[in-house]
Amino acid sequence: EKTKAYSNLSRKKLKKTHRDPVALRELAIQFAHLGRHEEALNLWRELLKKQPQSAEAHLNMGTACWNLARYAEATDFADKALRLDPNLKEAKFNRAIALLLAGRAEETKSILQEVVAQHPEYPAAQFLLCVAHACLEEQSQIGSALNTLIPLSMGEYIGESFLDIAR
Repeated sequence: EKTKAYSNLSRKKLKKTHRDPVALRELAIQFAHLGRHEEALNLWRELLKKQPQSAEAHLNMGTACWNLARYAEATDFADKALRLDPNLKEAKFNRAIALLLAGRAEETKSILQEVVAQHPEYPAAQFLLCVAHACLEEQSQIGSALNTLIPLSMGEYIGESFLDIAR
C-alpha cells in the first residue's frame, strides 16, 4: 500500500514537472517495486532520451527485462551499463542473472566468481553463485557457498530465496 501511495505521488509529480528526469526515475523505481516492469522499462527509456549516459537507467532496464523473461535484452542493457561504468557490480550481477535464467550457468559462475572476489560483502552475488553451482551440480562448491551464506543476514531466508530463483 505504501508503494502504491508513493507511485501515485510520483505520477502527480511527473505530470507537474513536465516529465523531469528525477520524477521519471522515481516513478520507474516505484513501478518496478510494484512488479509493473513493462511500465518501468518505458519510463527508463524516456529517461535515457534525456540522459543518454545514465548507467543507472541501463542497469534498471536490464532488471526490468529479466523480470519480463527477456534475457537477451537484459544482458545487452547490463553490457551498456558496464560500458558506462565498468565498476558497477550490480550490472555484473544483472548480466549474470540474465545469463543464468537463459540457461547459461557456466558463464554466470565465471562472472560471479569475479564479482565475489572483488566484493566479498555482496550477498546477492554470493547467493547467485551458489545457485550457479547448483545448476552445474557442483556439490562441494554448493556446500561451501551455503556455509558462507548461512551466517549472513539473508541466511534465515535462504530457503525462500532458492524457491524464488527456482520459480
